[in-house]
Amino acid sequence: MKIKLLAAPLLAFLALASASSPSTAAASDWLKTIENLGWEEVVAEDDSAALVRPAHQEGPFVRIWVRYEFRDPIIAGEHRIFSMAALEEYDCEARRSRAIQRVAYDQNNLRGPSITIDKPGEWSFTLPDTHGAAMTDRVCRDVR
Repeated sequence: MKIKLLAAPLLAFLALASASSPSTAAASDWLKTIENLGWEEVVAEDDSAALVRPAHQEGPFVRIWVRYEFRDPIIAGEHRIFSMAALEEYDCEARRSRAIQRVAYDQNNLRGPSITIDKPGEWSFTLPDTHGAAMTDRVCRDVR
């Protein structure tokens, strides 16, 4: 089943802060449930985490698989998303990115029933001083 999610790379989700953040201990407990599964952690917040696989050059662009984990579900229509793997494409020169493919799961650690979104999103420019900017810097640095 295909559903519409944000077209821009999903790091935008990480910028959203929960109005009612849990205590540091509760957040720490949640993060302990996230399994590495061979992915490298990039960002870990109270309510979300981003992990990556190695980046690779694809013509003038850089592609990388990014895994997102959410303490609270992202709601997309009738779906509750706790975990997602997204193939993201970066244009390092223009500092913009987009999601090429996304696979969303109803449990953390890429588990449970999944839905796949195969339609590439629109290009989105990187907002300075954000998690997205840090990811762009890292992805573009890794392939130089």
